[in-house]
Amino acid sequence: PGPADVIGVLRFSGDGRTLAVEAGDSHLGPGRGIHLFDLPDGRLRLTIPLPADRLLNDLAFTPDGSQVLGVLRVTAVG
Repeated sequence: PGPADVIGVLRFSGDGRTLAVEAGDSHLGPGRGIHLFDLPDGRLRLTIPLPADRLLNDLAFTPDGSQVLGVLRVTAVG
């Protein structure tokens, strides 16, 4: 991704080979996502878009590092 105005949650996989970063133009709205980077070369592997009306509270990798889990919170109702 290009430069981000906001960087949120950061997590390393248990084996240290992947970094998950929440980043985007703002805390809410379009253009935000969870970006997965291969380490140590820093290559972007995948971007997972986040819904515009949700805040990311936390990220975690499964023990084997094959999946990343996000805890989202609804910011507006109705």
